[in-house]
This record gives sequence, structure tokens and C-alpha cells, in this order.
Amino acid sequence: LTNIVETAGDKLFLSKFVALLTNTELEESLKFDGAFTAFVPVDEGFLNISYDDRERLHPWTFNAPSLVHYHVVKGRHSYSKFRKNQEIPTLYYGAKDVRINKYAYGVVTVNCARIIMPDQPASNGIIHVIDRMIKPLDSIGDLAEILLKQDRFSKFSQLLYKANLVKMLQGDRHFTIFAPNDAAFDRLPKIIKEKILTERKVAEAIARYHIVKGVHCGASTIMTWGLNTLHSGSLTFRCKYNGNYVNEAKLLTEDIMAGNGVVHVIDKVLLPDS
Repeated sequence: LTNIVETAGDKLFLSKFVALLTNTELEESLKFDGAFTAFVPVDEGFLNISYDDRERLHPWTFNAPSLVHYHVVKGRHSYSKFRKNQEIPTLYYGAKDVRINKYAYGVVTVNCARIIMPDQPASNGIIHVIDRMIKPLDSIGDLAEILLKQDRFSKFSQLLYKANLVKMLQGDRHFTIFAPNDAAFDRLPKIIKEKILTERKVAEAIARYHIVKGVHCGASTIMTWGLNTLHSGSLTFRCKYNGNYVNEAKLLTEDIMAGNGVVHVIDKVLLPDS
């Protein structure tokens, strides 16, 4: 067996990750120390990232932590030992955690990135290959912050205020939110839209119908799920040929990670039967 750096480069051909390690203290650690578990993105996993994240992947000095450190944890953590909602401290600033989730059919995610090649052995640890780059869960903020800060959720935010749910979404409990964008609200018949945004009881029922306990990543839709909402009734989360759906609403953007959960943007407002 070779060390983590050589295994990633020579055996798994994960050249982007290896290039980011060049001439860093982390490269030395992953060659000569251990044991470590590295969550290494495929090369394509670095393509659709923001300019800021691209900058943060490069340490500004030899020994400064970069986002690459966030992909490495101490110890050997094998695939079969991962648990639902497990948090493991990384080598990044403040030992920030990654969040592991385990779903049916052996699907495991790290901050919602799916592990696509588990348990690749190295002399000083284990590599799990993931489908995209990951970043700290709190880099955008909590669920309330994500929704209130973005213009596309102004109507949904209004609904959350009316329903008195903002405080709950700033807390420590984990939730998955299916958040309709403003265009989804604008497509509702005027009378329904007004009722939803002005009557507290209706607002609360509708808002709670978009919130589910726990973290449900897009990758978990390998099968059709029933998800119980905070309102009575459940949602059907499933994968179709052209994307992921919850009931009849399409997920436009998935896996916006928060410190206390995940947001999926949807194109329709979900209306409970009652």
C-alpha cells in the first residue's frame, strides 16, 4: 500500500486534489503521518465552484489551513461504521465538523456530497471518493439566515415570519426545508396566495408542510421516500428521469447546506390536503 497522497494520485487518478496539496504542510502530513481519513472529490467535483471557494482551496502560506483541510479527518473511518447524523471534526480551522448521513441502500453522504467509491485503502489511512467539493456547514449560516438573506425566498421568508418559525430555524435542531422561490408563489391563484401570506393559521400550516425533521440530501432519492412534515401529512421525495421531485414540485437547486440542516429550492408551493 502507498500513502494517501500517492494512492489518490497514482491509483485513483484524483489529480486536482493532489495538485492542491503540492508544497503544503498537509501534503507532508498525508504522506508521512496518520492515520487519516480523506474525503477526496473526483476532478469534476471542483468544476462548479465559486471564485471565493476556489481562492480558499489555496493556502496563503505553507502551513495555513485551506478548504482542502476540511476534507480530512483524523483516524480511520470505514464506510460500514458511519452513522446517521454523525459529526466528525476535520483538520480545518476550529476543527469544524463534517456531517455524515446514512440512507437506505447503503447511500452515505458527507455534507450531502455522495461517497461514490468507499474504503480505498492507503498505508496511513482510508480514502472515500466523493462526487463534489465540500465546505464548512456554517459558511453560509443557519437555515433562517440562508432563507432570509436571499431575495428569491422573500415570500417564503414572509410566510416563516407570519408562522412564527424563524426562531426555530435558528436553533440547534436539524431540519430539511423545501423552499419555494418567489416565482412559485406568484403562480398561485391570487386568493390562495393572499390567504397564505396574511392568515396566521393558514401560514403556519403551509410553512410547516415544507419542513421535515433531520437532514435529507438530494442523494437520498435513490428510492422514493415518504417524509413526515411538521404539519400533519407527509411528502413524497423521489427521483425522476429529469431530476428530483417532492410531491409535484421539482428541486431547482439542492443541498444548500446550513449549520442546522439543508435547503432545497423548489418550483411550486406545496399545499396540504387539509
